[in-house]
Amino acid sequence: MTYKLIIKPDAEREIKDALAWYESKHKGLGFRFLNIIKAEIAYLQKYPEHFQIQRYPFRQISIAKFPYVILFTIQNDTVVIYSLFNTHQNLAKKSK
Repeated sequence: MTYKLIIKPDAEREIKDALAWYESKHKGLGFRFLNIIKAEIAYLQKYPEHFQIQRYPFRQISIAKFPYVILFTIQNDTVVIYSLFNTHQNLAKKSK
């Protein structure tokens, strides 16, 4: 089963900001980052329960090769992405 997907506006902004930052550091790196995010989201839509609840009610998936996690919940047949969190930030901000 493929779950429906909702990406909250804050998460969309965080993805765009990270993409722009990586692209400003090295041409093509932002789009490499975006491709990895898209692949992780596609996997997440198929197997959301594969990821444990880290801090109720949020689950998280680590992004390969980049210091980010996606924070999400499962609501019936829908995955809701709340944040793309940079793990170099203060962890206290993570679930706010």
